[in-house]
Amino acid sequence: MYYRSYFSINHVKILHNLVNKRSFSIYNGEIQSKLRSGKLTYYDVLSVPQNADKITIREAYLKLVKLYHPDTSRDKNSRLIFICIKESHDVLTDSGKRRLYDQKLRQYKLKDDPSIKKHRAGSKEPFDLERWERYKRYTSGTRHDSHEDNTHLLTIGAIFLTCVVATLLCLIFGEVFVKLTESSVIDDVYEDDDVKHEHMVNAFFNPISLKWERIIAPFEAPTVAVLKKYYKLPPDEPGLPKNITTIEMPRNQTNRPTILYDPRKNKPIIILQN
Repeated sequence: MYYRSYFSINHVKILHNLVNKRSFSIYNGEIQSKLRSGKLTYYDVLSVPQNADKITIREAYLKLVKLYHPDTSRDKNSRLIFICIKESHDVLTDSGKRRLYDQKLRQYKLKDDPSIKKHRAGSKEPFDLERWERYKRYTSGTRHDSHEDNTHLLTIGAIFLTCVVATLLCLIFGEVFVKLTESSVIDDVYEDDDVKHEHMVNAFFNPISLKWERIIAPFEAPTVAVLKKYYKLPPDEPGLPKNITTIEMPRNQTNRPTILYDPRKNKPIIILQN
Protein backbone atom coordinates (compact mmCIF):
# COMPACT_ATOMS: atom_id res chain seq x y z
CA MET A 1 0.00 0.00 0.00
CA TYR A 2 2.83 2.39 0.77
CA TYR A 3 4.48 1.65 -2.58
CA ARG A 4 1.35 2.60 -4.53
CA SER A 5 0.77 5.76 -2.50
CA TYR A 6 4.34 6.85 -3.19
CA PHE A 7 3.92 6.66 -6.93
CA SER A 8 0.53 8.37 -6.78
CA ILE A 9 2.02 11.42 -5.08
CA ASN A 10 4.83 11.58 -7.65
CA HIS A 11 2.31 11.53 -10.46
CA VAL A 12 0.55 14.54 -8.97
CA LYS A 13 3.86 16.41 -8.72
CA ILE A 14 4.70 15.66 -12.35
CA LEU A 15 1.35 17.02 -13.52
CA HIS A 16 1.82 20.10 -11.36
CA ASN A 17 5.25 20.76 -12.89
CA LEU A 18 3.87 20.40 -16.40
CA VAL A 19 1.26 23.04 -15.68
CA ASN A 20 3.81 25.40 -14.13
CA LYS A 21 6.08 25.08 -17.16
CA ARG A 22 3.19 26.15 -19.37
CA SER A 23 3.29 23.25 -21.78
CA PHE A 24 0.58 24.92 -23.86
CA SER A 25 2.15 28.40 -23.78
CA ILE A 26 1.72 30.75 -26.76
CA TYR A 27 5.26 32.04 -26.24
CA ASN A 28 7.10 29.91 -28.78
CA GLY A 29 8.56 30.16 -32.28
CA GLU A 30 5.10 30.42 -33.87
CA ILE A 31 3.98 33.51 -31.96
CA GLN A 32 4.88 35.98 -34.73
CA SER A 33 3.19 34.00 -37.52
CA LYS A 34 0.04 33.56 -35.40
CA LEU A 35 0.06 37.28 -34.58
CA ARG A 36 0.29 38.23 -38.26
CA SER A 37 -2.38 35.75 -39.35
CA GLY A 38 -4.86 36.95 -36.72
CA LYS A 39 -4.91 33.74 -34.66
CA LEU A 40 -3.45 35.79 -31.80
CA THR A 41 -4.10 39.41 -30.88
CA TYR A 42 -1.96 41.91 -29.03
CA TYR A 43 -4.26 41.36 -26.03
CA ASP A 44 -3.52 37.61 -26.17
CA VAL A 45 0.23 38.25 -26.26
CA LEU A 46 0.10 40.39 -23.10
CA SER A 47 -2.65 38.22 -21.50
CA VAL A 48 -4.86 41.22 -20.75
CA PRO A 49 -8.58 41.87 -21.48
CA GLN A 50 -9.60 44.28 -24.25
CA ASN A 51 -10.77 46.86 -21.70
CA ALA A 52 -7.45 46.86 -19.82
CA ASP A 53 -6.05 50.27 -18.92
CA LYS A 54 -2.48 51.41 -19.54
CA ILE A 55 -1.35 50.55 -16.01
CA THR A 56 -2.54 46.93 -16.35
CA ILE A 57 -0.91 46.67 -19.78
CA ARG A 58 2.33 48.11 -18.43
CA GLU A 59 2.43 45.66 -15.51
CA ALA A 60 1.77 42.69 -17.81
CA TYR A 61 4.51 43.91 -20.17
CA LEU A 62 7.10 44.20 -17.39
CA LYS A 63 6.32 40.68 -16.15
CA LEU A 64 6.82 39.25 -19.65
CA VAL A 65 10.03 41.27 -20.16
CA LYS A 66 11.52 39.61 -17.08
CA LEU A 67 10.63 36.17 -18.48
CA TYR A 68 11.52 36.56 -22.16
CA HIS A 69 14.17 39.29 -22.42
CA PRO A 70 16.99 37.90 -24.62
CA ASP A 71 19.58 38.73 -21.95
CA THR A 72 17.86 36.73 -19.21
CA SER A 73 15.86 34.00 -20.97
CA ARG A 74 17.33 30.67 -22.07
CA ASP A 75 14.58 30.14 -24.63
CA LYS A 76 16.03 29.95 -28.16
CA ASN A 77 13.08 31.98 -29.44
CA SER A 78 13.34 34.67 -26.76
CA ARG A 79 14.38 37.43 -29.20
CA LEU A 80 11.39 36.76 -31.50
CA ILE A 81 9.01 36.49 -28.53
CA PHE A 82 10.36 39.70 -27.00
CA ILE A 83 9.84 41.64 -30.26
CA CYS A 84 6.17 40.53 -30.36
CA ILE A 85 5.71 41.46 -26.69
CA LYS A 86 7.19 44.91 -27.27
CA GLU A 87 5.12 45.46 -30.42
CA SER A 88 1.94 44.57 -28.49
CA HIS A 89 2.88 46.96 -25.68
CA ASP A 90 3.68 49.84 -28.08
CA VAL A 91 0.36 49.54 -29.93
CA LEU A 92 -1.88 49.08 -26.88
CA THR A 93 -0.33 51.97 -24.92
CA ASP A 94 -0.68 54.37 -27.87
CA SER A 95 -4.25 55.71 -27.88
CA GLY A 96 -4.39 56.34 -31.64
CA LYS A 97 -2.86 53.02 -32.68
CA ARG A 98 -5.01 51.11 -30.18
CA ARG A 99 -8.21 52.73 -31.47
CA LEU A 100 -7.40 51.75 -35.07
CA TYR A 101 -6.38 48.25 -33.98
CA ASP A 102 -9.64 47.75 -32.05
CA GLN A 103 -11.61 48.91 -35.12
CA LYS A 104 -9.82 46.29 -37.20
CA LEU A 105 -10.62 43.57 -34.63
CA ARG A 106 -14.30 44.54 -34.65
CA GLN A 107 -14.37 44.37 -38.46
CA TYR A 108 -12.94 40.84 -38.35
CA LYS A 109 -15.55 39.76 -35.78
CA LEU A 110 -18.44 41.18 -37.82
CA LYS A 111 -17.14 39.50 -40.96
CA ASP A 112 -17.01 36.10 -39.24
CA ASP A 113 -20.34 36.44 -37.36
CA PRO A 114 -22.74 33.79 -38.78
CA SER A 115 -25.78 35.62 -37.38
CA ILE A 116 -25.29 38.51 -39.81
CA LYS A 117 -26.88 37.56 -43.13
CA LYS A 118 -27.83 39.57 -46.17
CA HIS A 119 -31.48 39.89 -47.14
CA ARG A 120 -32.48 38.29 -50.37
CA ALA A 121 -32.71 40.77 -53.24
CA GLY A 122 -35.16 40.73 -56.15
CA SER A 123 -38.38 40.06 -54.22
CA LYS A 124 -41.41 41.42 -56.09
CA GLU A 125 -43.93 40.92 -53.29
CA PRO A 126 -44.23 44.61 -52.16
CA PHE A 127 -44.49 45.78 -55.75
CA ASP A 128 -47.14 43.17 -56.64
CA LEU A 129 -49.26 44.08 -53.60
CA GLU A 130 -49.15 47.76 -54.47
CA ARG A 131 -50.16 47.08 -58.07
CA TRP A 132 -53.05 44.84 -56.91
CA GLU A 133 -54.36 47.57 -54.58
CA ARG A 134 -54.28 50.11 -57.40
CA TYR A 135 -56.09 47.71 -59.69
CA LYS A 136 -58.86 47.19 -57.10
CA ARG A 137 -59.33 50.95 -56.71
CA TYR A 138 -59.49 51.35 -60.46
CA THR A 139 -62.17 48.69 -60.91
CA SER A 140 -64.27 50.09 -58.03
CA GLY A 141 -64.15 53.61 -59.43
CA THR A 142 -62.07 54.98 -56.55
CA ARG A 143 -59.21 56.76 -58.31
CA HIS A 144 -56.51 58.08 -55.97
CA ASP A 145 -53.81 57.36 -58.49
CA SER A 146 -53.40 60.94 -59.57
CA HIS A 147 -52.63 62.05 -56.01
CA GLU A 148 -50.28 59.10 -55.48
CA ASP A 149 -48.55 59.79 -58.78
CA ASN A 150 -47.92 63.39 -57.74
CA THR A 151 -46.45 62.22 -54.45
CA HIS A 152 -44.34 59.70 -56.29
CA LEU A 153 -43.02 62.40 -58.64
CA LEU A 154 -42.20 64.68 -55.73
CA THR A 155 -40.28 61.86 -54.05
CA ILE A 156 -38.30 61.17 -57.23
CA GLY A 157 -37.56 64.89 -57.61
CA ALA A 158 -36.31 65.16 -54.03
CA ILE A 159 -34.06 62.11 -54.47
CA PHE A 160 -32.68 63.52 -57.74
CA LEU A 161 -31.98 66.92 -56.15
CA THR A 162 -30.24 65.24 -53.21
CA CYS A 163 -28.03 63.26 -55.60
CA VAL A 164 -27.07 66.42 -57.50
CA VAL A 165 -26.15 68.28 -54.30
CA ALA A 166 -24.15 65.29 -52.99
CA THR A 167 -22.27 65.05 -56.29
CA LEU A 168 -21.34 68.74 -56.19
CA LEU A 169 -20.13 68.44 -52.61
CA CYS A 170 -18.00 65.43 -53.53
CA LEU A 171 -16.43 67.34 -56.43
CA ILE A 172 -15.67 70.37 -54.25
CA PHE A 173 -14.32 68.58 -51.18
CA GLY A 174 -13.08 65.40 -52.85
CA GLU A 175 -9.37 66.14 -52.43
CA VAL A 176 -9.78 66.86 -48.73
CA PHE A 177 -11.64 63.58 -48.16
CA VAL A 178 -9.03 61.62 -50.12
CA LYS A 179 -6.17 63.06 -48.09
CA LEU A 180 -7.89 62.31 -44.78
CA THR A 181 -8.63 58.75 -45.91
CA GLU A 182 -5.07 58.14 -47.04
CA SER A 183 -3.62 59.39 -43.75
CA SER A 184 -5.91 57.11 -41.69
CA VAL A 185 -5.06 54.10 -43.85
CA ILE A 186 -1.34 54.73 -43.52
CA ASP A 187 -1.62 54.86 -39.72
CA ASP A 188 -3.64 51.63 -39.64
CA VAL A 189 -1.12 49.44 -41.54
CA TYR A 190 1.11 47.03 -39.61
CA GLU A 191 2.58 44.74 -42.27
CA ASP A 192 6.00 43.13 -42.62
CA ASP A 193 6.35 44.32 -46.24
CA ASP A 194 6.11 47.95 -45.14
CA VAL A 195 8.72 47.46 -42.44
CA LYS A 196 11.19 46.20 -45.05
CA HIS A 197 11.05 49.57 -46.86
CA GLU A 198 11.47 51.62 -43.71
CA HIS A 199 14.81 53.13 -42.72
CA MET A 200 16.60 50.67 -40.42
CA VAL A 201 18.90 51.87 -37.63
CA ASN A 202 20.95 50.30 -34.85
CA ALA A 203 19.30 50.61 -31.46
CA PHE A 204 19.82 49.39 -27.90
CA PHE A 205 17.26 48.49 -25.24
CA ASN A 206 17.52 50.77 -22.21
CA PRO A 207 16.55 48.50 -19.28
CA ILE A 208 15.85 51.51 -17.06
CA SER A 209 13.65 53.64 -19.35
CA LEU A 210 12.33 50.44 -21.05
CA LYS A 211 12.73 52.06 -24.49
CA TRP A 212 14.65 51.26 -27.65
CA GLU A 213 17.08 54.15 -28.21
CA ARG A 214 18.97 54.88 -31.44
CA ILE A 215 22.75 54.52 -31.67
CA ILE A 216 24.28 57.50 -33.48
CA ALA A 217 27.58 56.81 -35.24
CA PRO A 218 30.44 56.89 -34.32
CA PHE A 219 29.17 56.31 -30.77
CA GLU A 220 28.24 52.97 -29.20
CA ALA A 221 25.58 51.73 -26.79
CA PRO A 222 26.40 52.47 -23.14
CA THR A 223 27.23 49.67 -20.74
CA VAL A 224 25.02 48.75 -17.79
CA ALA A 225 27.53 50.36 -15.44
CA VAL A 226 27.38 53.64 -17.38
CA LEU A 227 23.57 53.62 -17.22
CA LYS A 228 23.60 52.99 -13.46
CA LYS A 229 25.93 55.93 -12.95
CA TYR A 230 23.89 58.20 -15.24
CA TYR A 231 20.59 57.35 -13.52
CA LYS A 232 22.29 57.49 -10.09
CA LEU A 233 21.46 53.90 -9.20
CA PRO A 234 23.43 51.77 -6.73
CA PRO A 235 25.99 49.36 -8.26
CA ASP A 236 24.06 46.35 -6.92
CA GLU A 237 20.66 47.48 -8.31
CA PRO A 238 18.59 44.27 -8.81
CA GLY A 239 16.62 43.36 -11.92
CA LEU A 240 19.04 44.77 -14.49
CA PRO A 241 20.65 42.60 -17.22
CA LYS A 242 24.40 42.02 -17.37
CA ASN A 243 24.70 43.17 -20.99
CA ILE A 244 22.90 45.64 -23.24
CA THR A 245 20.87 44.24 -26.16
CA THR A 246 21.50 45.90 -29.55
CA ILE A 247 19.56 45.08 -32.74
CA GLU A 248 18.68 46.67 -36.07
CA MET A 249 15.07 47.89 -36.26
CA PRO A 250 12.87 50.49 -38.06
CA ARG A 251 13.70 54.06 -37.09
CA ASN A 252 10.08 54.97 -36.34
CA GLN A 253 10.03 52.33 -33.59
CA THR A 254 13.02 53.85 -31.76
CA ASN A 255 13.51 56.86 -29.49
CA ARG A 256 16.11 59.59 -29.31
CA PRO A 257 19.03 58.40 -27.14
CA THR A 258 19.60 59.85 -23.70
CA ILE A 259 23.20 58.70 -23.31
CA LEU A 260 25.77 56.96 -25.55
CA TYR A 261 29.39 55.86 -25.20
CA ASP A 262 32.37 57.37 -27.08
CA PRO A 263 34.98 54.61 -27.59
CA ARG A 264 37.62 57.07 -28.84
CA LYS A 265 37.54 59.25 -25.75
CA ASN A 266 36.52 56.35 -23.49
CA LYS A 267 33.72 58.29 -21.81
CA PRO A 268 29.92 58.56 -21.93
CA ILE A 269 28.21 61.19 -24.08
CA ILE A 270 24.99 62.76 -22.82
CA ILE A 271 22.55 63.65 -25.61
CA LEU A 272 20.68 66.90 -25.07
CA GLN A 273 16.91 66.49 -25.42
CA ASN A 274 14.81 69.02 -27.35
